[in-house]
Amino acid sequence: MKKSYRLVLKLAVSFVLLYYLIYKYELSAFYDSLLNLKGYWVIIALGCMMLSNLIGTFQWNLILKQLDIHLPLRRVAAFYFTGLFFNNFLLSFIGGDVVRYYDIRKTSGNKSAAISTVLFDRFVGTIILASLALLGSLYMLYERDSSDTRTIFYGILMIFGILSFALLFLFNKPFAKRFEPLGMFITPNRAHALLRDIYNSLHYFRDHKLFLGSLVLIGLLLQSARIFAHYSLARSVDVSISVGYFFIFIPIITFMISLPISFGGIGVREWSASVLFKVAAVAGEDAAIFEGLAYIVAIICSLPGGIAFVFRKHEVKKKD
Repeated sequence: MKKSYRLVLKLAVSFVLLYYLIYKYELSAFYDSLLNLKGYWVIIALGCMMLSNLIGTFQWNLILKQLDIHLPLRRVAAFYFTGLFFNNFLLSFIGGDVVRYYDIRKTSGNKSAAISTVLFDRFVGTIILASLALLGSLYMLYERDSSDTRTIFYGILMIFGILSFALLFLFNKPFAKRFEPLGMFITPNRAHALLRDIYNSLHYFRDHKLFLGSLVLIGLLLQSARIFAHYSLARSVDVSISVGYFFIFIPIITFMISLPISFGGIGVREWSASVLFKVAAVAGEDAAIFEGLAYIVAIICSLPGGIAFVFRKHEVKKKD
């Protein structure tokens, strides 16, 4: 019952935010923008998003190999794209990550390593996004010092501070040990051994600096491709602003839709864009439209995962 109430609440959040946007900007504004879409920019966005997904597959495969989970790249791609597909429809990004964890655990039989690979893949992406947003917001603050830009900067700084604490906790065992009594108090006894194994698996990455460096470079390329996809969709609806704003705002929007407060980030994504891009003098309805288009593009580029999932289910039934 509690799960049902939470689902209804999250659907309500998505519905209320979408209704607010349509009520505020009028449906005709959205309709007119969609009629005048520049198709070649949409094609570029599709290419960038698909490229980022392929890079993401490669990055996750490297993490899997580092923890001695060796799978054919084709299978890793199927698992990765399936996770992406479910991210679009389940609550926040957690749903797709759970699907990825389930697939790796079932294949490798290693529970802690399966969780660690998904967590570390997500953590690397989040750190890189936060770093890009922080650097971009510093430049924006330098160029345009106002109450809005300062609020955005302090918000990003807070997120970066939380992630820095997580990084210190992850890579510094003496520091992490200080919080062990708290962890044992708030988690069930049966989970202690598993959490310790997960922590040790994640801490293992600390001593592989060349590997970490390569992940940072790959992650920068991955996130840049995704951000450029959003920029291309903005150009498709005649929004022409510096790509630098996207390196600041898209990470913030990504953080917002990763919170478990909506269904697939619907409503939250569009509302966040309409608020943030106002700083760059972009009309709210335009920002909501190109971020809505980003959601559609993400679904299209994750369709191979949906097909792989259906085919796999069909294969299981056939064996029965």
